[in-house]
Amino acid sequence: MERTRNSVIQQRGQFRAWLDRGLDTGEIMAGGHICWTKVAQGLSGRLGEFIARYGGPARPRGHQIVVELTDGTSANGFMTPQGDQLKPEAIISNKAHLRKHMAAMLRRFASAIPHY
Repeated sequence: MERTRNSVIQQRGQFRAWLDRGLDTGEIMAGGHICWTKVAQGLSGRLGEFIARYGGPARPRGHQIVVELTDGTSANGFMTPQGDQLKPEAIISNKAHLRKHMAAMLRRFASAIPHY
């Protein structure tokens, strides 16, 4: 919360939203470290309940990154603590930067709040 430089009232509101999400026994959300895997379809990373994977080449150019929930559904309906809607897909131009962009997307989604 310190990095967002929000007022104390905003920080408390965001903290309440996080607490309202709740956790079941044994459930981990926004775990601290990204688990990377390299499968035949390409690179993927997992952080908490989110999986970022390489979606293949984008048309007309670039490379697609897709963020999904662990059940395979698209990670729609999440917003930043500031209220900005997060997009579960991104297009990058350089495949060499794939891991860096995937990590940034996973961290954004792991710190996101579900939009009801």
